[in-house]
Amino acid sequence: MFDNITAAPTKTRRGTSTLVINGRAVTLDARALGVASLVLDYVGYDATAPISRRLLPGQHFISIASVVYYFKVADNGTIDFDAALDGILSGRGTSTLVFLPLG
Repeated sequence: MFDNITAAPTKTRRGTSTLVINGRAVTLDARALGVASLVLDYVGYDATAPISRRLLPGQHFISIASVVYYFKVADNGTIDFDAALDGILSGRGTSTLVFLPLG
């Protein structure tokens, strides 16, 4: 059924009837903001501790207190975001996205 799928690090089980999507290991850390929760791609999480998730390469978003921050996960699992967010976010080129303290 999946014989024509190109093998890639984010997909496994070529040649079987099961497709497993693995994603890339990414950590999000918003503790410096002192908020209780955040939303990552429409799912709520506790923001009082780092959040470890497997995300597919591509664009994602985090919403905190009705403010939305967009970032991208590259094919190799590293994070990138708009340079305008440099005073708010850190971790570009790594697998950990960190929110910097306000003020």
